[in-house]
Amino acid sequence: MPSWFRSVFGKSAAKRLGEAERLAAIERWPEAIDILRTALAEATDEEGEARSEIPRRIAAYTDSYLGLLREAIERCVNEGDREKAEELASVALAYATSEEKKGEIRSLLERAAAKAPAAEEADVSPDECPVNEPFGDELIDSLLYGYAESLEPGEREEILKRPFSFQKAFVLYQQGDVEGAARAAREYVSKTARDPYGHLYLGIALDALGESEEAIHELETARVLDPDLWQAAFAIAEAERRRGAPARAAEHLEEAMRALRAIETPEGERAREHAFHGLFEVLLETGRSARAEELYRDLLSKKLLPEALPVEARLAEARGDAAAAAERWEAFLRSSAGQETIMGRGTRAATAGAADIEEAADFYSRSENPKRALDLYERAALLVTQRIHFSGERMLLPHLFRLKKKMALLLVETGRAKDASKIAEEMESEAPASPDAAEIRRAIEAAD
Repeated sequence: MPSWFRSVFGKSAAKRLGEAERLAAIERWPEAIDILRTALAEATDEEGEARSEIPRRIAAYTDSYLGLLREAIERCVNEGDREKAEELASVALAYATSEEKKGEIRSLLERAAAKAPAAEEADVSPDECPVNEPFGDELIDSLLYGYAESLEPGEREEILKRPFSFQKAFVLYQQGDVEGAARAAREYVSKTARDPYGHLYLGIALDALGESEEAIHELETARVLDPDLWQAAFAIAEAERRRGAPARAAEHLEEAMRALRAIETPEGERAREHAFHGLFEVLLETGRSARAEELYRDLLSKKLLPEALPVEARLAEARGDAAAAAERWEAFLRSSAGQETIMGRGTRAATAGAADIEEAADFYSRSENPKRALDLYERAALLVTQRIHFSGERMLLPHLFRLKKKMALLLVETGRAKDASKIAEEMESEAPASPDAAEIRRAIEAAD
């Protein structure tokens, strides 16, 4: 659940109206509408005046958002980008409340369909075709603040104070358009070569595209420009893991941990926790569980790290104490659901997010408790689905597909191939279809 949504949970209708008005003032229409819908559902009879105002505001904000979407669809139609026009139209249809408005959106799609044959017949080389960005500048600007809300305060300020050309790369990455993000970041770096954040986000995008060597070069450049940019050290470590060098990843994270030990600011504390969790994962991955426990106990004793139940659970499993691991996981899962950030999982000691629940499900799957594992995979998938719905972060789709694949493969193992097939069908209906669906199909065939 996005941070802006959690921040207003439990407030009165009048306060939610004020929060929605603030968001509407900067054209963050989807968030304003969702807040008001929640306010309407939870408003009491005693809040009569505020309650009666909510439907009017919802209608006004919806009209404004539909206007923005119609402009973006119109632009896609004129550029011949039918796929993106259809994607935006599906969002618009979900918000349209009258048949008249839905009809206007469908007519735009009909225009896109009518233009398609002409585009196919045109004698133009693919190399000569301009690259269409998936979103217009207005929509990117509208999405920016919603994504920035999920970041740590310091990182959010860095994003918002930079030019739009940089912010475009940030938003495209959140939307899952990694190639577009890399293009935008590369263009920004070519004009602003001394900005470490430009190299940082270009490196992150390149790493996501599998271009690890170039990614590490950009990330190292970011660290040279700003030695205190701890996000670059973390991103380098992740790139090293991706290309099969966990030992080098551990070196970068150990160095980051040493530098972060003396920082007492809230941002430094969060960075230290982030570095520890990354290093903890690498140490377990390379079979160094003893070093992982030594590091954890040392930080804990010096009050440099809060007690982290998922860490306790993983260490107990590494020691072969499955009962203690289960106890720690269950205690952690009883906490409130949290949210990961773009740069990683952030602080995980207090709340259980989708990635944490997935890890717990993996534990129960390894412990031959498929019923509990399936329940947790489904719970994690629901959290990811909600976050995609509320924030539009399509970059989370691979996580969602991975969860569904794990569910399906476990269903096959337990003799429920028909249920697994339904999950495969659902994934195949996505546009584009998830390649994970093919793995599920193969597992079903092998089981038969």
